[in-house]
Amino acid sequence: MIQTRALNAEAARADFPILGRRVNGKPLIYLDSAATSQKPAVVIDTMDDYYRRYNANPHRGVYAISEEATAAYESARQRVATFINAASPKEVIFTRNTTEAINLVRYSWGRANIRPGARILLTEMEHHSNLVPWQLLAQEVQATLSFLRIDDDGLLELEQLDRQLEGVQLLAITHQSNTLGTINPIKAVAEAAHRAGALVLVDGAQAVPHMPVDVQDLGVDFYAFSGHKMCGPTGIGVLWARRSLLESMPPFLGGGDMIKRVRLNGTTSPGSSRLAPRALPRASASARPSTTSPSSAWTGFAPTSGRWSTMRWRSCRRFPASPSTARVTPSSMGARFRSRLPTSIRTISPPSSTARGSRSAQVTIAPSR
Repeated sequence: MIQTRALNAEAARADFPILGRRVNGKPLIYLDSAATSQKPAVVIDTMDDYYRRYNANPHRGVYAISEEATAAYESARQRVATFINAASPKEVIFTRNTTEAINLVRYSWGRANIRPGARILLTEMEHHSNLVPWQLLAQEVQATLSFLRIDDDGLLELEQLDRQLEGVQLLAITHQSNTLGTINPIKAVAEAAHRAGALVLVDGAQAVPHMPVDVQDLGVDFYAFSGHKMCGPTGIGVLWARRSLLESMPPFLGGGDMIKRVRLNGTTSPGSSRLAPRALPRASASARPSTTSPSSAWTGFAPTSGRWSTMRWRSCRRFPASPSTARVTPSSMGARFRSRLPTSIRTISPPSSTARGSRSAQVTIAPSR
């Protein structure tokens, strides 16, 4: 359970050294966190502490500071697993960012499993990082790309989802759009995809920093996100995947720390760890989640999402009318947090801002007629 309290804006600003700057004589106001977030002092201090006190290779030494680096590295993996409610830390693979995490799935799982003529289903609201990899894979294996459309409110059209999932091997979908802010009903969509025999990959780069994410409850198969969008450093990201899938995937990169035994004529891989980034892992950045993942909700998600909702409404009301511009916004607040759903899915109103979690739609499956 995430403990929430009232948001103290001044205290929050004080946690971020860069916000002490003045630009053009005024305090710096930063509104580009969807691209990359600023870093609180605890992150900067943690990375500085690593380089000053225990800079060594994780998993490669039996001396004191190497063991300390290994402990910090694996503690970070455990904390990330807890943060997203993974069943095991072995399901957490550190990557450089969301893009690399998605490309890992494309290269390792996709090349081994997507058949010629198979369909990959995407949406029209995907970031390039969840579009271009599947374009490349489709070209490589002669698969077909299809897309879920967006309506005039910036929501996915899902009325014909079951039909659109026919013959699909993989559904790749964003949890929260980086441009529209739309929060898609991932749990319901994943259930529909699994009924059709498809796996589900979710781009969670925008969702994880803004709402509690429970990968087990969502019921997806792959989930990717970046550290730098959630107050962490650049160069570190996460791929979560079901362990059974990880164990079946061929190696992504070859090198150290992904082998059990090496001979001149072959190697043996030790399970899911063979998918982790090779060579020296970004230990300083990986140490970051052990300090900052829980503090991504350092005031709790609920009070901040309430403020975001207020800001959205104020922005929409004050947006000037102009024949040269168009405002993409749903007609009701609840619509922002769910896409158009098939009739087999019943939607429940978003929770109040004092409840645990974000204001994303809660959905349940009702029997199809």
